[in-house]
Amino acid sequence: MKEKVYCFCPDGIIIGYKNYDSLLNSFEVPKERFANESRYFPRESDDFDLIAFALQDYRFCTANGHVIKIETIIDHLRDLHYIERQKFLCAKNGYIFRQTPAPKVRCRRGGGGWLRYPKTTQEKRWSDAWADEGIRVRPRRNKANLPDAWDDITRSDVGAKSWKRYRKHQWRVK
Repeated sequence: MKEKVYCFCPDGIIIGYKNYDSLLNSFEVPKERFANESRYFPRESDDFDLIAFALQDYRFCTANGHVIKIETIIDHLRDLHYIERQKFLCAKNGYIFRQTPAPKVRCRRGGGGWLRYPKTTQEKRWSDAWADEGIRVRPRRNKANLPDAWDDITRSDVGAKSWKRYRKHQWRVK
């Protein structure tokens, strides 16, 4: 919003702001907390709850008379706080958006391993649901008989990860 924003205080004082962004910038985003936090940073913070509690008696509106809800202001403050945090991390780690590699992100290369990891979670859940409804599941697809990652099923192609092993002849039939 590019129009003026007015804040009506409970004691009758009216504060004018040049635009909505200047209103948001008037609230302090605690930047000194960034240095002490871990990599994970939640968007929901107690600071915003305190700001919302402090603003419950205030009223905000634009020059055209449109009322701005406090919940909207708090949501925009959360977004602004998140953006400021990202800017701080970029400056701290020497990261330039889409020009340098992202910090602390690595490409993990490697093979699959010796064991298979069958994906049967959905089928196990459906087996429970059908059992609750009284539908009989055949024994082979029963929950107790379905494999999972703990069964240590070895892969059959551990020694041969190439297509050449499965080729029968040097020539091909056309």
